[in-house]
Amino acid sequence: MDRHYIQTLVERGRYFLEECNYEKAIDFFLRALEMDTDLPDALEGLGQAYAALNDWTAAVRAFEALVNVVPEDGFASYLLGHVLGGAGEYESSLRELRRAKDLGYDTPELHAAMGYSLHMLGDIDAALSEYETALRLEPDDTTTLFNAGKLLASVGRLDDAKIMLERVTDIDPDDATAWIALGEVYEDLDSLEDAVESYKRAVEINPSDIRARCLVARACTLLGMLDEAEWEFMQVLADEPESGSAWAGLGEVLLAGERFEEAVVAFKRAIEIEPTSPFALTGYVYACENAGSLMDAQAVLVSATKIDPNNCTLWHLLAGFESARNDQERAIEAYKRVLEIDPDDAVAHSGIARSLMILDENLEEAKKHLMESVRLDPEWHYPYVQLGEIAIREKDFESAARWFIRAKELGVDDQELLEYLSDPTIERIMAREK
Repeated sequence: MDRHYIQTLVERGRYFLEECNYEKAIDFFLRALEMDTDLPDALEGLGQAYAALNDWTAAVRAFEALVNVVPEDGFASYLLGHVLGGAGEYESSLRELRRAKDLGYDTPELHAAMGYSLHMLGDIDAALSEYETALRLEPDDTTTLFNAGKLLASVGRLDDAKIMLERVTDIDPDDATAWIALGEVYEDLDSLEDAVESYKRAVEINPSDIRARCLVARACTLLGMLDEAEWEFMQVLADEPESGSAWAGLGEVLLAGERFEEAVVAFKRAIEIEPTSPFALTGYVYACENAGSLMDAQAVLVSATKIDPNNCTLWHLLAGFESARNDQERAIEAYKRVLEIDPDDAVAHSGIARSLMILDENLEEAKKHLMESVRLDPEWHYPYVQLGEIAIREKDFESAARWFIRAKELGVDDQELLEYLSDPTIERIMAREK
């Protein structure tokens, strides 16, 4: 075995890896491994090349082989844990990353990788703790800052998310993805002008990014800048006429301008491209309602549920549509289909109850659905309001008051609830309860 030749192959692989020519790097590493299957440097480089190509399965195989060759090497375990996270095997990733830490590999990137896997598993507090540890050790790591910012945004800590993402754009002003994420946070903070500027910065960096261009236009729509929004969407469609999101966005602009018939055409085109898009379907139904063509909307919604029969969102749209046009039996059928797919859907239980209440029949069944809705989502105020309404119909004002008090405790200024609370009988009972 020519060790010098094998080492030359590994060095060539390393060279092409550094040059980002991953296919050539893989070729050289594989040639070296054909001559000696236990080469740590070749296995490490091979796994890194596969990971750079997002071929996570192949990367996992390479790093598993590396760990078998050097089982006491913490860095090898870190590499395996990292790509297991990329492959979506988050629990396995955490096990390997913890093993790496036990072997003495305690670094910022290890804590960042652990944070990511914990984030994906929904352990928010633990994920934030790992991200914070990583950032204490390496405060300017843009990947960790970005992931932490996205996590903070997802749990509603928008001001903290803004700080993280602004740091990313300060450190790397050419990171288009970070500008988009920052724009979304600005939007959620109702800083729409800042959102537009962030999205425009992303477009400057990557002019071919259709999503970023659509986000610019949508933010303009929210600001009421309808002419600019329409122009932006038309520019996108000139470059990408098959962009369903651009057609749907244009429909939204036309709706805002009360150009309902034009909006119907735009949303219809979006649906032709993306037949099950909830955004396009919702806009289409509203446009049809205002343009006087409700039956067209029904046909499109039914067609969407046939294309994707296990999509709860589509069945919710159909149920809401049927209820709005006062076909409560069809609405109940659609909500029941939701429950066949997801028995724990609190909104579907509430929807069935609402339709039964409108029909003014089988209120006992309605109450059963509402109690199930309350069990599934005790922090949602509306089922309590519905239970209170049923109690009023049954002349049980004491129970009605208790349900309305519970709804009020959730801190929601619901107009329907406020009307019930102002009823003199309910007011007297509530005063007595105090």
